[in-house]
Amino acid sequence: MKKIFFNGKMYDHNRNNPLIDIQKEIQAELDSQYGAGRLRLDISIPNKNEYQFFLYRSFVNNIEPGMTAFDDQTVYMFDYDLFLGNEPSSQFRPYAFMMNYYESIDEFVKQYKRKAVKAGGNRLKDITVEDDTSYIKVIVKY
Repeated sequence: MKKIFFNGKMYDHNRNNPLIDIQKEIQAELDSQYGAGRLRLDISIPNKNEYQFFLYRSFVNNIEPGMTAFDDQTVYMFDYDLFLGNEPSSQFRPYAFMMNYYESIDEFVKQYKRKAVKAGGNRLKDITVEDDTSYIKVIVKY
């Protein structure tokens, strides 16, 4: 059994709680928080002891009528917090409005590892992050 850390919560991945159910639960939370279709999460297991999270930012390519630039940037600015949870992860956030990121990838990885263990998760060996305008991909290795 592995424990998946996302948005400040720990999810037990086992036979009784398959990955698709965890993904649906998280997606329902994202839809209620940001509106259906704005952010889409895909979770997969590309290799043994690895979890891959794809968080797609649909608004980048599909700006809806009535959506303001502030709506776009609010979602975009806090994407990393969706992995980490509510506890502030960086002192640099106030200066990063309208940037692709609000802290370094190294700082994100350090905070993710710390928060996952603090929440009761398995110790992580490595985390790989790829950030693009339309998605964030995080691969967590146990």
